[in-house]
Amino acid sequence: MTTRKPRALKKKTNNHQSTVSRPKKAQKRQQSNKKRKKQRRKWMRKTLIEIVFSIVITLFLIYLVSLFTFVLPQVEGFGMTPVLREPNRIFVNRLGEIKRYSLVYFHVPNRKNEVSTRRIIGMPGEKVVYKEDVLFINDQERVERFLTEELKKAGKEGYQLTEDFSTEAIIGAVRGKIPQGKYLVLGDNRSFATDSRHYGLVDEQEIIGVATMKVLPLHEMMKL
Repeated sequence: MTTRKPRALKKKTNNHQSTVSRPKKAQKRQQSNKKRKKQRRKWMRKTLIEIVFSIVITLFLIYLVSLFTFVLPQVEGFGMTPVLREPNRIFVNRLGEIKRYSLVYFHVPNRKNEVSTRRIIGMPGEKVVYKEDVLFINDQERVERFLTEELKKAGKEGYQLTEDFSTEAIIGAVRGKIPQGKYLVLGDNRSFATDSRHYGLVDEQEIIGVATMKVLPLHEMMKL
């Protein structure tokens, strides 16, 4: 009779310990995910605040710059047709140089809170005369090329575009001439515009700036 060798006992794995460790790992992962989400939300909130702050600062700086350099007014009325009409919006350079035929944006003399856009025709020290639609500056004829089409139309239809006048009849003129610091302005729509023929010469201090561009509507954008 043979005797059996005792079987070696198999070492049991600790299933209970493994089962317990799994939830702990899952819990750690969950906590880690929550922490990442929290950090991400915090980063997004910070980024959003920075973006909003940057936009506010930028708009404020643009506003400050505009106070000293430019303004974007809307055209009112039809005194400057056809080049400008209501409700076009124009770019006005506060630092622009005032020249003959420049378009200027200004406070209308003796009319509280009224502003307008008109064209510089007469400069300081000059005598201005209109006779039969011809402009004379200090007795020398000047061509108004911006009125070429309107003058042709007036000639064909037999009417005068600009009524005869001289600076002698303009409010603010001295001995028929424009004094220093004053300008004579006219609207391009000569038959209907209200301008220096009605309210007199415009003081340089009342000129807000020089209109250099029509910006709206976009399809009509052009240099003035």
